[in-house]
Amino acid sequence: MNKNSHLPKIAIIQPLIPHYRQEFFSGIRKVYNTDLYCFESTSQSENMGFFQTESNYLQLKKWNVGPIYFLSIFPLLTRQYDVIIILAAIKSPSVWILLLIMKFCKCKTILWGHGISLPRYLKESRRIHYIRRLFYSLADMGWLYTENECHLWQKSISRKKFIALGNTISDVERITALPLHKFSTDLQKKYGIKTRCNFIFCARFSSPQRHPELLIQLIELLDPEQYGFIIIGTGPYKPEFSCYKNVYDYDAVYDSQVKDELFSIADIYFQPAWIGLSCVEAMAYGKPILTFQRTEDLHQGVEFFYIQDAKCGIIIHSLEEALQEIRKLSMEQIQLLGARAKNYVKANLTMAQMIRRANDSIADLLQLM
Repeated sequence: MNKNSHLPKIAIIQPLIPHYRQEFFSGIRKVYNTDLYCFESTSQSENMGFFQTESNYLQLKKWNVGPIYFLSIFPLLTRQYDVIIILAAIKSPSVWILLLIMKFCKCKTILWGHGISLPRYLKESRRIHYIRRLFYSLADMGWLYTENECHLWQKSISRKKFIALGNTISDVERITALPLHKFSTDLQKKYGIKTRCNFIFCARFSSPQRHPELLIQLIELLDPEQYGFIIIGTGPYKPEFSCYKNVYDYDAVYDSQVKDELFSIADIYFQPAWIGLSCVEAMAYGKPILTFQRTEDLHQGVEFFYIQDAKCGIIIHSLEEALQEIRKLSMEQIQLLGARAKNYVKANLTMAQMIRRANDSIADLLQLM
């Protein structure tokens, strides 16, 4: 697929290529002769709430057998790749088989994933499960998202190399260049937003793990004359918001100007749980993050580490605590937390940095061949 046939040949296997990953894959293709493989259909991508703009990829067949799935890995065995970057799908026997076969070939392998079970994060952060350790031991390198998980893995498998890519989104450089929040009566009139202090939620309602019921409870606890909620997102677990006069529901928004303006109106980003790349986007816009502490029952993505590291979040343990924190927040504190968020993204989570880390790690592997 890539015309630069003289370059090292790379294969990347992913379920799909969402819009926020397109720039990342383009950055790798500029350096390496890269084939992208996807195993989810376009219709499945849409059902998951993604839109896929990348068309230059190869399709792998997929067969579901209960909770596991198999992939047609034969094309990967016939094209003589130098490096194969594989989704770290521990429940797919095909990934295990591919890793085992590559142990007897010259091709190097990289497992790309969270590196840890999100539902069992607290337990695995103390000791990673032995099956997961065996899984990663079959690969030559691990691509993780944060330094936090890298440290956990270096303790478990010190002989392996793990790279923290710094998970981010394609539009992050443009977003961080936007000015910090300034109150605009004109923008509020444009979108019919009448409340003075506004929260924003921007994520897919794709899982009950996001605990949308906590979002509803906070809406009902706060004064609707003072506090508003801007909602961006769709999905099967989306609550019914039409009965709340202080909720401004925009469904999915892919127009960057509309999203920029809605985030500009907002003061605080609120997502109760299962927070992931959505917090990176909110931080890039300069929004403080209000979310719940990770517990055994309430799960967060690995990106939760960014909020803690940037010191830009209000981490709560209950809705009662949320009410207390919200009521004592001043605009000066909101702006301070927002500035910290934006500065952290500028320093650590640009797409250029993510691409460079990925390309450099591939170059390191190639030098070992």
